[in-house]
Formats: sequence, C-alpha cells, structure tokens
Amino acid sequence: MPEENAADPSFAALLRRYRRAAGLTQEQLAERAGLSARAVSDLERDEGRAPRRDSVDLLLAALDLTVDERAALERAVAQARGTAHAAQDTSAAGSAAERKTRDTLPAQPTPFIGREREIAAVRERLLDPETRLLTLTGPGGMGKTRLALQVAAAVRDQFPDGVIFVALAVITDPDLVLPTVAQVLNVKETPGQTLGETLATSLHGKRLLLVLDNFEQILPAAPAVMDLLAVASEVKALITSRAALHLRGERLHQVSPLTVPMPPLPSLEALSQYEAVRLFIARARDARPDFAVTNETAPAVAEICARLDGLPLAIELVAARTRVLSPEALLARLGERLRMATGGARDLPDRQRTLRAAIDWSYSLLDPAEQRLFARLAVFAGGRTLEAVEAVCDVDGDLGIEVVDGVESLLDKSLLRQEDGPGDEARLVMLETIHEYARERLVASGEQERLKEEHARYFLALAERAWEARLGSERQPWLVRLEVEHDNLRAALQVWLQEDRDGAEAVRMAGALRWFWQHNGHSPEGRTWLERALAQGPAAPPASRARALNGAGTLSLQQGEFGQAQVLHDEALTVYRAIDDRAGVAESLNNLSWVAHRRGDHGQEQILVEQALALWRELADKGRVADALGRLGNIARSIGDYGQARTFLEQSLILCRKQGEFDAIAVSLGNLALVETAIGDYARACALHEEALALFRQAGNTLSIPIALDNLGEVAFATGDYIRAQVLHEEALVLDRDSEDEWGIAFSLHGLGNVALELGEYARARTLHGEALTMRRTMGDKPGIIDSLEGIAILASREGQATHAAYFLAAAADLRTALNISPYVHEQTRAQQALNTVRAALGDDAFAAAWAAGQALSLEEAIRLALDEAPT
Repeated sequence: MPEENAADPSFAALLRRYRRAAGLTQEQLAERAGLSARAVSDLERDEGRAPRRDSVDLLLAALDLTVDERAALERAVAQARGTAHAAQDTSAAGSAAERKTRDTLPAQPTPFIGREREIAAVRERLLDPETRLLTLTGPGGMGKTRLALQVAAAVRDQFPDGVIFVALAVITDPDLVLPTVAQVLNVKETPGQTLGETLATSLHGKRLLLVLDNFEQILPAAPAVMDLLAVASEVKALITSRAALHLRGERLHQVSPLTVPMPPLPSLEALSQYEAVRLFIARARDARPDFAVTNETAPAVAEICARLDGLPLAIELVAARTRVLSPEALLARLGERLRMATGGARDLPDRQRTLRAAIDWSYSLLDPAEQRLFARLAVFAGGRTLEAVEAVCDVDGDLGIEVVDGVESLLDKSLLRQEDGPGDEARLVMLETIHEYARERLVASGEQERLKEEHARYFLALAERAWEARLGSERQPWLVRLEVEHDNLRAALQVWLQEDRDGAEAVRMAGALRWFWQHNGHSPEGRTWLERALAQGPAAPPASRARALNGAGTLSLQQGEFGQAQVLHDEALTVYRAIDDRAGVAESLNNLSWVAHRRGDHGQEQILVEQALALWRELADKGRVADALGRLGNIARSIGDYGQARTFLEQSLILCRKQGEFDAIAVSLGNLALVETAIGDYARACALHEEALALFRQAGNTLSIPIALDNLGEVAFATGDYIRAQVLHEEALVLDRDSEDEWGIAFSLHGLGNVALELGEYARARTLHGEALTMRRTMGDKPGIIDSLEGIAILASREGQATHAAYFLAAAADLRTALNISPYVHEQTRAQQALNTVRAALGDDAFAAAWAAGQALSLEEAIRLALDEAPT
C-alpha cells in the first residue's frame, strides 16, 4: 500500500486517514455510504485515479468531517483530476449554481440520518434508463418524503434542467395537480392549448426530475402525470404515496423502516450503527443538548426503537420527550400506551397502528385545552399564522387557554413546527400524518362544521383586505401573503361553494382574489373559481357580482380569449350602470379598453380610456386620472405619435407629483423616458429612467426596480455602451428571478441576447434569445414575440443564414402591422440593417420568395422555426 504524504496527501491517503479516525472498517464505511467494500478498497489503494463525483458525495455524507477536512478532501479530488479537470470542475460548479436557481428542493430542517444503502438502491433504480416513474410507497410516518428529497439531492447532477419538488399533501382535487405542477414550474397556460399540452411543450426535450410528494389522496390524477412523461421523454418522476399508482411502466420501491437493534442487545459502541438509534440520539440532542446514551440507558433506548418498529416519525415524537423524561421513563410510558392503544382499524398495517398509538400517546399528554386547540388547528390547510389561529380557534373565547401559550406547548411537544413566513411572520405547520390525526380529533369533537365556517369567514375577510390594499404601497406584501395562504384560500372557497349555500360569499371572495390570481400566475385556476362562483351565485349582491364578472373577464383576456373577456366585461358594465356605480362603470370601461389593446384596436382603446377618464375626473379620483392619462400617453407612443404621448405623460406626471406617491411618479417618469428612447433622445431618457429607479428604490418597489434597470440597459445598448447594458440587464435578471417575474425575466434575457450578439458571442445570443422567445410564447406576449423574432433574425443575418433571417423579419413585420406597434429608432435601424444584408445576400428574386414564405407562416410556425423545433 502506498505511503501517505503528509505534505501533499492524496485522495486515497485522506480517505484512509478519515475512515480510521472514525473507527470504521472499509466494510462499515461502504455500508454507510451505499458503496461496495471493493469500491472503498479500490479508492484507498489507487493513488492516481480520480474518484467519481457521486462516490465522493456519498463518502462525504457518510463521514462526519469538519469543514477543513471536507475542503482537504475536495482539494485532493481536484488534484487527482489534474489542472484541466479542475478547470472543468469549476465550470461544472458554475453550471450547478445556475441550475440551482431552477431547483425547488426545500431545505431540510434537520440532518438526514441513516438509509445509506436504501438511498443507493433508489438512486440506482431511478437512474436506470428504463425507469420513467418510480413510486416510493409506505405508510404515513415512514419517511418517504425525506428519502425522496435525499435521493433527489444525490442525483441532481444527472438532471441539468433541474430537480423540481411539488408538495401535494394539501391538494385533494385531482384536477388541481397539473395546475400545481405548472405553478411550481412557472408555466402559464398557452391560449388554444390545455394545461397538460402546455406543460408537455414546456418540458419537451428537458432532462428534469419531478418529485411529486404525497400523491395518495389524488390517485385519479396519475394518468395525467404519465401522459406528461409520455411526451416529455427526458423527464423522470419520483413520487411518494401511501398507495401504488397502478400505472403501466410504474416501478415501486417499498420504503423500509430504519434498522433497529434486536435481542441480544449489542455493545454500546455498536448500538449507534443502527439507524433508528442514531435518529433517536440526534433528535434527543435537539431537545436536550447534553443527552448521551450510557450503559444504563442503552437497553431502554434500544427497546424504544424496537417497539416503534423503526418508524422515523414515531421515533422523533418520542425522542422529543427526553427534554423531561429519561429513556427508562419513556419506555415505561410508551409500553403502557401501546398496550392501551393498539389503535386504528384492524385492516391497517401493524406499523401504521403503532404510529397511531405513538401519536395518540403524545396527544394524551396534552391537557384538555391543548387537545382542543390541537384538534381545531386541523381546519387549516398548508399552515397558519398566529393571527389566524387566534381569529379562528378561539372566536367564542371557549378554548380555555391563551392561544399563544397553547401554540408554544404544541411546539415544545413536536406536534407543531414553526417555519419562517413572509414579512418575518412565523407560520405554524404540522407534519401531514399528525395533521390527519388532528382532523380525526376535530371530526370526533363535533366542531368541524363550525370551525370550517369560522375559517372561511376569516379568509374571506383577508381576501377583501388585500383587495382594498391592491393599489397602494402594500400591494407586493399582500401578493406574497396571499400566495403563502393559497391552500387556505382554496379551502375557504370550497366551503362557500357548498351546495346548500347561495354562493354570495363565494362571489365576494372570488372577486376579491382576482388580482392575486392574475398577478401571481394562477389565471386558469382563478378563472375556474370565478366561473363556479358566478354560476352558483346569480343572486349575489350586484356590486359583488360585477366585480367577479370583471375578474373573470380579466383572466379570460390574460389567457387570450378576447371574445369571452368582451362578454364578461360588457355584462359587468351593464350591472354597474344599473346600480349607478360610476366607479365600477369606469373600471369596466378601462377593462374593455385592455381588450381593445390586446386586439390591436388602438382607436377603440383610446375611446374607452377617455370615457373612463371622464368618470374618474367626475369622481375626483386623482390616482386613476393619472393612470388614465398615462394609458393615453402609452397609446400615442405605441402608434408613433410622440408629441401627443409626451403631452399626456407630462400631465400624468404633474398629478402624480402633487399626490406625492413615489411609485406613481416613477412610473410616469419611466413612461416619459420610453418616449425619449423611441425618438432617440438618449440623454434625457437616461436621466428620466435614473430618477425613476431612485424613486422605486426609495419606495422599496422590488417589482419595478428591475424594469427600470432593464430600461436603462436598453438606453445603454442604443448608445453602443454594451458593457454597461450587460451589467444593467444582468442585475435586472437576478431581481426578476428572485421575484419570479416571467415578463421581466424574458425582457432581461432578450436584452442580454442583443448585447451578446453585438459582442460577437453568437452561441450565447442564440441561447438567450431562445429562452426569451420560449417564455414569451408561453405567456402569449405578442409584442415580446415580435422583438424576439427580430433579434433572432438579426442573429441569423450575421451568421449568414439569410433565408431564415428573411422568414423571421417577415413574420415579425406582419405581426407588428397587425398589432399597430411602432418600433424604437434603434430597433428600426438594426432591423433595417439586417434587411439590407439579407436582400444583398439573396438577391431580389430569392429575397421576395423568402419574404413571402415568411409571411405565409403562422405565428406558431415562425416561433417553432426560430427555436429550431421544426424542419426548415
């Protein structure tokens, strides 16, 4: 065996040193890491071989190393691979960092204990080329979710397009599975396609892992998942479920309990090799940092783990009690409780009955008031705030305990968990198995219907508070809060839509949530709720019904259904006129103007905005007057009437300054700057955008800051300052991704694509423009599609692909004419230069033929060709 070099240790030498320091044989390390003993032996013997990255990760997880030791081992890996390979690793690390932005694996609150061999087995099955869908099955509390997350983390390098985690525990309607997957993937429904088709299109060609967690209550949705995998052939699914999905091609893995010691009791040193004991010790130390297993307590610890059959959740519940009880006392109480509550239906698996007994035991240790609170908390879905608990669970003052005290007690007893929520407001969550038990207790209490009513009433009030704040400075915090409460909002709407109700509250609530669904990417789902509410609540108060009609119309427009949007907004207008609600009439007219805008009918759009403006002036609603003037200015700008545009926008700015609303002032400044950009006055445009950016930052408007940065980037690009443009667009892109603003992300990508093109980085330009166009197609952003097609056309002209460039220029020109959208000066100049280049390269006859062919393409055909998704 080669000698270890202390000055410059190799990977093999360090591995031997750290294994021996841990007191492990090669066989024991292999078992912990999920490797073969031969593999460990080879790694320790072969000084010159570069170890595989996945083997290194498994060994790092199996060895309890310090930060310095891990760093030394990583340096040895890089050294073994050589300078070239080390550089390649740096690049790969950068790629991994980029990919991480597309991963949605949640951070784990506690270290993962045990299951090394099972992780390796599941990993191997998942990466088998024949495996498309692998289901981890087992009863509640077995640790399916944690195992799936650990496996997903171990294989993420095999899925360059991301590892996506979708929590389904609170979803009970199979029809909501695809919308939930789409929400996590940030995929919006494409007009003319089902959501399944849009998802399939988005995932086509991507190497991606979908982790779908807690599927058992929505098994009818399983075929839709398989349909998705059938189209997206490089996507795999890892699913956790208490029951098999029974799909053709499904592979099953029954999750095993943690290993437990059996009589005769092993030595104290060997006891920690059992997974259940290691988990018990770790969680006991969380509760009591000085906890240690001694010769006296070892038999009780071993017996507890054996009695609990190695079920992780049961072990965690019991171990948390070491804060106040010794292992011997725990065993005595646990043994008595298990005999008293062998629990559950007789057809349940034994282990599930044992788990029920463990939870029942924890529940029995609560005093009556705590038990009452525990059961009432089950009415919530997906978490709850302390404010909501106080409003719903003790509305009649009959709880018998201060809510704060009760919550603290449940947290101490591990029946509740605390997570960070928006605005530093803590959220209280339950593990799903415990939540199920709490629901059973709520039903048994006879209070379920009353609590559901209180819950629905609270979230109706919350939705209407958010509606009132939607136009002010609290707009963004409310959008974040509503997103976090989405599952509770769904549960409340379901209550208001029960068959024995008149639907009035459902209409109120759905109408109040319209703006949330619109701005947070839930248009298909929101439209469904609105349509159900309107169908059930024809006798709802007229004002509430008109608001819901406007909401349904807005979401229909967002999905590209202009005709339906027109019908709904017209009906809302009729209702508002009937009840003489002038503010509502103005709102409906404004909504109808957006329909005209999306249809490219700027004349009708202007007439409708002017009518709304007249009403807002009568109502002295200065904020909406300023908005309308801004709209008129943007209409004028879009058709190239820059003088009129400047007049309207300056009037809007004057009003905004009088009101002192930073956001509104900044928006007006930005709109004025766009006029200056359009006519080529870049110095004034830059000054206006910078003033707007400063105000957005002063107001803390995180959504608008990247817009201002992108606009400044456009000005820098127009003046030829490509490096400054790149910096500005990249800063905007980071912020857009943080806020998940897909429109902003696409705009930033497009700007970066233009910069890369001018810097001669054609491959990068192609990637960036392709990503932007893909997103704009999904969103139905036709003006953005024009820009993307022109950008790709310019790239094609630079690369000598004259025929393709002509196709894209023709398709973009036709769409620009149809929508009556004028280009900016610098955009027009670049497009004209490309056109001249293409015409010269092809000659007049060939150019005319290519232009005609481009005009003959449908918009989707042009997009597919630009993305190289269709044959030429």
